[in-house]
Amino acid sequence: MGENNTVLSEGGYITSEMRRIVNKDGFFIKQNFKNEEKSVASNIQVDTINYLNKQKFRINKELLEFLLLEFNNEEESIIFKNKNKLHPLTDSLNKLDGHKGKDADLKKEILSHNSLYYLYRNVLELGLTFKDIPFYLPTFMDFRGRVYSYVHYLSYQGVDVAQSLFEFAEGCILNDTNIDVVYHYFANLAGKKRLTINNKIKWAKSFCSDHSARGTVKEKVSYILENEDIRNLVKISSEPALLISVYFSLIKHMTDASQTYHTPILFDASCNGMQHLSALFSDIELGKLSNVIANDEDIPGDVYTEISNSVKDTISNLTEDLLRDKFKRINITRNLMKRPVMTIPYNVSLNSMQEQLVSDGFFIKVYESLIPHKEHNIYSYTVNPELVINNDILKLNSSEMGKLSSILYFSVFKRIPSLQVFKKYLDDLVNVLLKLEKPII
Repeated sequence: MGENNTVLSEGGYITSEMRRIVNKDGFFIKQNFKNEEKSVASNIQVDTINYLNKQKFRINKELLEFLLLEFNNEEESIIFKNKNKLHPLTDSLNKLDGHKGKDADLKKEILSHNSLYYLYRNVLELGLTFKDIPFYLPTFMDFRGRVYSYVHYLSYQGVDVAQSLFEFAEGCILNDTNIDVVYHYFANLAGKKRLTINNKIKWAKSFCSDHSARGTVKEKVSYILENEDIRNLVKISSEPALLISVYFSLIKHMTDASQTYHTPILFDASCNGMQHLSALFSDIELGKLSNVIANDEDIPGDVYTEISNSVKDTISNLTEDLLRDKFKRINITRNLMKRPVMTIPYNVSLNSMQEQLVSDGFFIKVYESLIPHKEHNIYSYTVNPELVINNDILKLNSSEMGKLSSILYFSVFKRIPSLQVFKKYLDDLVNVLLKLEKPII
């Protein structure tokens, strides 16, 4: 590859046919109408792509065996969570009207469910295909300079199941220093992100040492399925297959430290809008909450949890008893608050935020009638049972949903006052442009 977006040279798995299919003229940076033939790549970017493209991978056979057993599990799968089979109402899909109320919601649910089923099946089929074949993943940069793989299913940028199947073909030997990175990663996957780095390492080392001493390296699959400690970790992990993959690798290392370590470590190095805003506004408190500034107690800040606690306080102080008791049945989790906290700095409206929460599956919009009527609601909202204490059924009418959304929305501004200043600036800027009849881009 050459710099300044020059044409890729042919070799290995890079062929002229592939270049024509995935990127016209074989340019180093994938073209977009916003940057057509204007991208310039530095030597560092070229070296990055060359380095990534020459990494040889292999399939983690132990994980593949485990995942195949889970996918064929007739009972509920601990990994696939009922997405290892088609939706039970798939046969009625063609009879549903995708444009009306309840039919539209059900059709969306079926299609979403089946989409994940086919995705998982494709990943596992590719895993079987490459089980005994080393392979490479070709990558490219988009016009913003972000790196992506050309491969969509079996990719280290894919879903949890796909990522867990990857191993470096060459690997390395773990020592007293680099093993701490693996411990840190394992703790993150196990839901220990709120601990300090040192405490993450201590927890992971203790957990793995305890299970290694029990001789759990034998009969790995049956142990994962039967051991309560591991099952509990898998249940709370957002990336359960990766958790199991790293766990196996650590246990094998503790059994025999001379074994080569092959499991990739994946850390998300992205930052959020709150971190940018804390720097722009010189907001010390927000800087600590978003980890731009280290906290005195050496405990990572968590802006999402902080604002979720603020929401809980607001709900507890509601004067309307019935509404307060109803809202207190909802688990105001860190995950629930993530979308509002991430999008409000981009000046998202209250209504748009509410629709995003519905789209994300936290609330299910149920159409009661297709005909507007001033005396009753057109639709209601069912809270996702996973978000309700004791997994009960909880419904909110339109007015209640509006009040809850307002609490979520304005709690962000209440906890981060500088954000209100920023929103006012954006609103005033829009008003000026409208008066000048200038376009807003």
